[in-house]
Amino acid sequence: MDDFVPSGLKTFDAFPKVSSSYSIKSSRGGFVTVLLAISCLFLVWVQLAEYIGGIEEHQFWVDNEVARDLQINIDVTVAMPCEGLTVNALDASRDRLFAHELLKFDATTLDTSGSHLVVDNQPYDSLHGVLKRARKSKFKKKKNKGDACRIYGSIPVTRVQGDLHITAKGYAYFDQRVLGPDQLNFTHVIDEFSFGEFYPKIVNPLDDTYSVATSNMQSFQYFLSVVRTHYKSYSTGYTVDTNQYAVTEQKRTPDTSSGQPPGLFFKYDFEPLALTITDTRMPFAQWLVRLVNIIGGLVVCTGWLYKLSESTLSKLFGKTKLHTGMLDKLESE
Repeated sequence: MDDFVPSGLKTFDAFPKVSSSYSIKSSRGGFVTVLLAISCLFLVWVQLAEYIGGIEEHQFWVDNEVARDLQINIDVTVAMPCEGLTVNALDASRDRLFAHELLKFDATTLDTSGSHLVVDNQPYDSLHGVLKRARKSKFKKKKNKGDACRIYGSIPVTRVQGDLHITAKGYAYFDQRVLGPDQLNFTHVIDEFSFGEFYPKIVNPLDDTYSVATSNMQSFQYFLSVVRTHYKSYSTGYTVDTNQYAVTEQKRTPDTSSGQPPGLFFKYDFEPLALTITDTRMPFAQWLVRLVNIIGGLVVCTGWLYKLSESTLSKLFGKTKLHTGMLDKLESE
């Protein structure tokens, strides 16, 4: 078979190579090659992680289900005995819900370990984080007893503007006063405050937060802007319909509250917009072409920069001095 192939065609090479006698090897070239290889591996790892994880897309749309009912999930510990506390919910129509009849009150100790202060505009959880932790569960009971009160459970509300109040009996409503003003202390820890289905592992802005009362008659106001959020994963087909919110905290003392009773006041309002968060993944062929373009561009740009630097150094110091090593210097001495 080789006899029929011309000798010129046998030696033909479509990729011309520089003879080793004309190439100059240097430590700088080796360093650049190693650095380029590490950079290429890093880019491959980043692009692969982005391909596997997908890209989140956010789409807003008008929520027409204004009158849809939902529930508020709450787990709050207040540094006061349970017999002196009451919980009420009111909506925009001023309909009052005796929430204390639906919630559970347990004596416990106030523990702020693992909690943090309320932070405005806290970043939201990622789509994959929500889908991973979206598992329905019930409130867990705490065995320790103490002089604080844990209020927890879920209450149904209408999807309209409303308020949730945790106050001392006899200070905000027509109840019999149980505790004196010097016994009030609304230092509290919020372990859970969410809207919709109860997913205890999904982190909300008020979860695991605490606030310390500096006065017996101090009140805490939380302004919540709630947005219906729909999480959907195209890769697994799993969906979660929940609500996320932004919160702003405001503390008031008797000197500036203008008659505001002491307690915890959660004022929530539902936005007319809803948010759909989905994860998308580009086709493998498109991802591969993108990866090749990135790696190829990096290699070409690195080669240009290396040639430019070598040319500049050669003009400044001369070719002979530029490629002279340490052994050559010793021999010349």
